[in-house]
Amino acid sequence: MSGALHGMNPLGWSLRRQIAVLGGLLLVVVGAAGWFSVASLRESQAARAADAASTVERMTRDLAERFEYLQRSLDAERARQALADEDLLRSVTVATLFAAPGLEGGFFRAEDGQLLGYAYPTYRGSGPKTDIPAAERPTITDTARRAVMTGAAAGQRIVAGPDLLLFRAEPVRHDGAVVGSAWVMQRLQGAQTPEQRLRALGTQA
Repeated sequence: MSGALHGMNPLGWSLRRQIAVLGGLLLVVVGAAGWFSVASLRESQAARAADAASTVERMTRDLAERFEYLQRSLDAERARQALADEDLLRSVTVATLFAAPGLEGGFFRAEDGQLLGYAYPTYRGSGPKTDIPAAERPTITDTARRAVMTGAAAGQRIVAGPDLLLFRAEPVRHDGAVVGSAWVMQRLQGAQTPEQRLRALGTQA
């Protein structure tokens, strides 16, 4: 019998040593699996953020271009007052962002720093959302103002708890002069770090 057992254990290791080695191998396997899980989650989150940033950039540019195109179709007086027409601006925002779920935006008027034409066409609440998020308003204003001051696109990313907020603004012009900007914002809900996601999964298990 002992000869048979020895044949199954060619290195002649004791049972305790065999258990220790198997335990070490198990830790290595578990560690490798955890590392790959973290790497996979990190790559997934990075891809999600990159896709969202690309969409926000494209839709902000579309919003600015659509406004300028509409402005050029108006008579001189109406074109000059276009950034004061709340209904007109909101209709442009709705028409632009309606096909982009999760995006909200509007316009910034350089003359007095007002945010106008706000809309969130794909809001899932019981009715249309017409109020700019109070917590994000300073960042929206800052981003929109920087686009006006530089005459170029401006953007910001902010981590808010488990969420990632993306902000983008593009200058809008009248007769060649920058008179304001178009801005778009998106909140990526649950864009946690991989480590936070893994801890949450462990808590739910």
